[in-house]
Amino acid sequence: MDSQLSFAWFHWHLMRQPSPFPETLIGNSAEVYLNFLLERWTAIDGAITGEAYAEYLRCFSDPDTIRATCLDYRGIELDLKHDEVDRGRKLTCPILVLWGSNLAKRPGWQTGAKLNMLSVWRDRATNVRGKPLNCGHFLPEELPDETAAEILTFLAEHE
Repeated sequence: MDSQLSFAWFHWHLMRQPSPFPETLIGNSAEVYLNFLLERWTAIDGAITGEAYAEYLRCFSDPDTIRATCLDYRGIELDLKHDEVDRGRKLTCPILVLWGSNLAKRPGWQTGAKLNMLSVWRDRATNVRGKPLNCGHFLPEELPDETAAEILTFLAEHE
């Protein structure tokens, strides 16, 4: 991990810390934390509507939501154990991989042009397709029509 990746992935390091440390830090300034994430992880200005923002803020101001979010990141320990058990086996169901490739505000993120997500998933599954979308982290908010079209096409092909 270099300094750029560490900078971009700070939330992994923060939210994996023991409770109640990250919950307290985030909870004491949930709006500041949320605003930072939305600004840095969204590549398309105005993609987060006022209505969506209000809902994000409502949910992310709830201590139980903050706790659950941190627990999700702490779950990496169990994820790694599961990965080791499954090593060498591949998923056989169809997989659609979509990711945001606009990294202008997220240097060091190691996705998009820097990491071929299809090859990563093809190491783990036999039937993979997908593509990058020219947006940030929030595909449904940033490119709702394109995201929905990709998902609906994929589902129609695999009824």
